[in-house]
Amino acid sequence: MDVEVPMQKVWIALGVVVALSIPAAYIYNNTVGFAFSVGSKAAALENVKEYATEMNIKVLGATCAETDSDRNGYISCEARVIESGNTAATEKLLECGSGALFARTGGCKLRVGAYPMQPFQPLQAPAPSPAPEQK
Repeated sequence: MDVEVPMQKVWIALGVVVALSIPAAYIYNNTVGFAFSVGSKAAALENVKEYATEMNIKVLGATCAETDSDRNGYISCEARVIESGNTAATEKLLECGSGALFARTGGCKLRVGAYPMQPFQPLQAPAPSPAPEQK
């Protein structure tokens, strides 16, 4: 009987530690982020090369951000490319897999902003208001 009481306390203490660790790890990951889940610029640049091969385009140069700032598993990249059948180089904005541990991301996709840009259209000048009538 003496042995069971201390073991019960150990199991209770272990349960409390586990119960508090799970939400703490979740909060830490969503605020600071775990270092091993960030990914790397090198992995994203490698994915740019693979994307170019798959899409049959020639990459003249590419640059990527150092880290995944929005923690979606993709790193923002910009590539200067020549598409097949074209002679002019164009810029492509890409999101490429960061190679982060536990991230299910790979390859690249075209980057689209949260609010797509509309073509600039000049505003029309307001029509003059009629003059007030005199009494």
